[in-house]
Amino acid sequence: MSAQIKCRPTKQQMKLLVDLLAEDPQLMAGKFSSTFTQKIASVRWEAIASQLNAMPGAEKT
Repeated sequence: MSAQIKCRPTKQQMKLLVDLLAEDPQLMAGKFSSTFTQKIASVRWEAIASQLNAMPGAEKT
């Protein structure tokens, strides 16, 4: 692990996370249905993680 990687997300990362969740009410609600499955949610979370990890600051899975 690099010394530059931080454990806590930056304010910019947290703002982006909040903004991305605000744009995705299904993911924010966390309720699965026939049109919103756990697999779909997982793919969306991975996309969010990629965007957040591309920013300077914490890197999480």
